[in-house]
Parts: sequence; structure tokens; C-alpha cells
Amino acid sequence: MFINTIWKLQRSKIVELISFIKDITDIILNNKNLNKAHAEIGISSIIIIADKFLPRVDKITSGLLSLNKYKIILLTKKKNYALYKHYDKIIYFYGSYKVKWILKYTHPFVIHIFSSWNFDIAYSLIKVKIKIKSKFIFDDYDVLAGMTNEKFVKSYLPTQLEKEKYCLENAEGLCCRSLETQFAKKYLNYQYIGQRIFFPEYMREKINDKTQKNPVKSKTIVYAGNVNIELLIKVSKVINKIGWNIDVYPFQTKKSSKNIRQPNLKFYDPLPNKELIEKIKQYNLALQVPIDIENLVDQDIYTDHKKVYAMSGKMFDYIEANNKVIISELVLIRWILNRYGFAINIEPENYLKELCDILVNYNHTNQYCNLTNRLTIKNQIKRLEKFYKNL
Repeated sequence: MFINTIWKLQRSKIVELISFIKDITDIILNNKNLNKAHAEIGISSIIIIADKFLPRVDKITSGLLSLNKYKIILLTKKKNYALYKHYDKIIYFYGSYKVKWILKYTHPFVIHIFSSWNFDIAYSLIKVKIKIKSKFIFDDYDVLAGMTNEKFVKSYLPTQLEKEKYCLENAEGLCCRSLETQFAKKYLNYQYIGQRIFFPEYMREKINDKTQKNPVKSKTIVYAGNVNIELLIKVSKVINKIGWNIDVYPFQTKKSSKNIRQPNLKFYDPLPNKELIEKIKQYNLALQVPIDIENLVDQDIYTDHKKVYAMSGKMFDYIEANNKVIISELVLIRWILNRYGFAINIEPENYLKELCDILVNYNHTNQYCNLTNRLTIKNQIKRLEKFYKNL
């Protein structure tokens, strides 16, 4: 274990060195383009930094664009997303050096940094923020502190917990997808100097009556997001006995999903978030899977606190698609779904049995939910803009 940890630490140093060399090379080769970028980034610009391009990034960006006030500049590592087309400018980087070099000579309105289980870029930037005059917003997608088991973090994410702590405690603002940062403050004694805002993904568009434009897939549950294949196979085997199917739209493709022979479990290709929402409007029922079924799922990764404080982006996708959501143990998500009438509640102790009972008795002529459309990103984005201004 010790040797493995040392190797991972050394490997991270090698990756950092390679990223540094690539950034320097890129700066030398593209000096004119970068100087032009410096000139274009001013006080009316918002810089979005995201090494992983998650749907949350695109949703918040779409909200900021709807204000018609700011240039939105994206700094990212990935180059294969069609969603990039709506940014005013896209700058690619390998490591933190190029990002620092760009930010040192620009003065954007704010810098909004998105991170998920790797805080190297955010840590490097927030650590030198005194040299960068703009305010840093830190957006921690899935918090490690208190939400993941120490053994898992030490084995697979060495140094990341301390980097996350530094970012949480030193950013001028925290944009909180969930209530997970609240746990770290209350029970782990994290000391935040910045202001916080609770700002989940929300819906892209207002809810429309899907029955007017989309056929409903009968006796089929839809699931979208990160995939635990063992869990989905277990659920699909049980509901196959009553003639039900599961259609899965994964966040990213897993090779193992191609070899599944379960007849009522079908995997589709990953879709951009906006296209995904249109696709899942074909369904009546969506699945918000529990973290654990009979000690099967993620028991070595998450703590029980995750069930209480976590938030899900796909929950708002399900709501926008006007789907009833089968939900069990996830307390915060369950509360929101119940508040707006989208929840079909199952007790986690009898998950599989209750799921079958619900599906056997499910009435496809049920009326869909009526939700006030204040939960759209366009109706909420002014809260975030006000948060930026008050830092």
C-alpha cells in the first residue's frame, strides 16, 4: 500500500512536468493568439475553467449567456464537445502554468473554477490568487471531505483531500451544487473565508406537455448518468420477471456495458445534456438509483453522509422531461422531488420488492406533474450574478 501510494505521488509529479512542458511549448507557438486573448478578456468577461466538461458547466454557462451582459471565456483540456460553440472564446490548456499566464494579464469580472475529484488546477490558481486581481469562485462538484471513505481517498486520490480543503477554505466564493460543503464546515471544522451560495443545476427550459409531441415508451424505466453496471443488472433481472425494461443513457461509455446479455437492459450512446433531455421525454418513469442495494454498490467509496447531503444533476433533467422519479434513500434529492410532486418513494430496506410492486400497479394514464418554472436556470441565474457582485 505504501509503495503504491508513493508511485501514485511520483506519477502525479511526472504528469505535472509533462503538462508544464506542453503549456510552455503552446505559449511559445501560439504567442500571438494568446496576446490577442489577453486583449479580449476584460471586466465584462467571465472566465470558466473546467478540466472536465460536465453538464453543470454548460447549464450555468447557458444561464450566464441569457443575461446578455458578459463575454464567456472557456478554459478547458477537452476538445471533443460540440457544446463549446456558444462560448465567446475557448482556450485549451494542459496544466496550470498556461492558465496562470493568461489570468495574470487579464482582469475578468470573475473566475469560476469547476473541479471534480481532482483539484490540481484549482489549488494551483487559488494558491497564487494574490497575483490575480479577479475573484475566484470554487465549484466543488462532488465533495471528498466526509462524503468518501478515507481508505478510498488515500489509495486512489492521494493529496487531493488536502488540496480540496485548501480550495474550500481560501476561495472568495463557493458555488455549492449540494449541501456537502455544509457537512465539512459543521463536522470537520473547515474554516471558509468566502461566501457560499447553494446553486444546483436546475432545468434548462420550462416544462412542456410531452404527450403532445413524444411517444411514451411503455413498461420501460429510463436511467441517465454515471453507471454502476452490477446494480443495473441486478435491478433489471428482478423487473424482467414482471415484463419491464431499463433504458440507460450513460454519462460516458464503459466497455463492459457492450458485453451485457440481459435482454431487458439496453445501453445507448452518451448524449450532450440538451439532447439527452429531449430523449428522456419519451419515458414516464425515471430511476434515481440508491447508493447501496444489499451491500452491492459503492460501499467502499461513499460514507452514509453522502445519502443525506448529496445532490444530483440528472434529477433536474428528469423534472424537465416531466418524468416521475423512483427514489429511495437520498434525503436531499428525495425532499426536492417530493416537494414538487415528482417522487415515487421506495424504502431502501425493501427496494427491489417495492419497486416491483410499484411497476405492477403503475398506471400509464397518470397525470403529469405541474411545476412552477422558477427552477429553470434562466430564472435562477440572477442569484448567481448577484453573488458574484457581492464578493
